[in-house]
Amino acid sequence: MKYLILAVAFLYAANAQTCYTYACNSIGAAGQCVGNDAVSNVNINMCPTGQYCPYGAIFQPGNLANQTCMNTTTPQPGPAVNNIPPGNTCNSTRGDTCNKGQCTKSVCVSTNAIGSACTLSVECPVGAYCNATVGGFCAAIVAPGGFCNGTTSTTSQWDQCGYKGYCINSVCTLPWSLPAGVTSIPSTAPQASVNYLCSTGYASSVGSTNGNYSCVAAPTNLAANLNGVTADTQCNVTITNANGSTSIQTNTPICGYNQDTKSYCPWALGDAAV
Repeated sequence: MKYLILAVAFLYAANAQTCYTYACNSIGAAGQCVGNDAVSNVNINMCPTGQYCPYGAIFQPGNLANQTCMNTTTPQPGPAVNNIPPGNTCNSTRGDTCNKGQCTKSVCVSTNAIGSACTLSVECPVGAYCNATVGGFCAAIVAPGGFCNGTTSTTSQWDQCGYKGYCINSVCTLPWSLPAGVTSIPSTAPQASVNYLCSTGYASSVGSTNGNYSCVAAPTNLAANLNGVTADTQCNVTITNANGSTSIQTNTPICGYNQDTKSYCPWALGDAAV
């Protein structure tokens, strides 16, 4: 058994990451913008005007190859984009087309108006959605706090309440407006959407008796880990559940791009500034 323990210990030591230091120091080679000594240091310099540094994939620990400044080139327009919704940017030079609209001064402007027939909200002008409950026509979006239903497949919980609004319990709700402690957010809403409706930026259905979401405190790392940790430290993140209980999520620290060799716990939404 003791040999097995030693073998595991040696394997862990071999796999432990060694963080490189990153600094803006003289490299010593003309035109070189990245210098990696392949030991523990990476030096980075800016390129002159009209040139850029082809950094490539910058990732720790230190696998960044030496690079030399290169001349910039004039970017070429990409392929045309079709059926762009009203209000989005467009490029008439490359032949972009708008959904039920025209590209005017680099913005798609709808040719439909309030009351025009529609099947999807992308066919309506900015500030309107496709109300499919009565034949399908463009209607003005509902103001925050106003009544909404969002029950049909084409009149979604997004469309009625405008950009990034959401229909929660028949009321149009703005992002970041629901305080911690608000419950009964329907389980039919995707969690990614519910998260940003909460003032804390986080919602949970874990432990809920009916599966609905509640706005809860955002996840946090241990405060002691926010200023850097050793490579063998595990980052424990406290998660608050809908029923008020907490659980721990474990993350692996990552190397920073600083003038030290510390690892850092991935930032959690509720962490304080350091």
